[in-house]
Amino acid sequence: MRFFRFYFHGEKAHLALDGMPQDYGFYTHRFVEAEDEATAEQVAFEIVRRQLADRGIERGYALEVEELAELESFEGVSVPGEGFTFYPEDRVKQ
Repeated sequence: MRFFRFYFHGEKAHLALDGMPQDYGFYTHRFVEAEDEATAEQVAFEIVRRQLADRGIERGYALEVEELAELESFEGVSVPGEGFTFYPEDRVKQ
């Protein structure tokens, strides 16, 4: 098995943080063990989508892999990982 770290960037995740519904962008890491890169990517996307759905974010957002790295091991890493860093999209300067 091989070890992969995915760094995702998402946009247009509509949710209410601090009581104000609006669109948020987000970043998150996920770690996946798989036979190959394609399988790992599929699993990583499924994990992130499921975790977003658990937060009530089920569609309408964009999600992409911003960075992918193959690791030697997952030593010191909580696999597959969870949590998101959200930022209000209306505060981002274009």
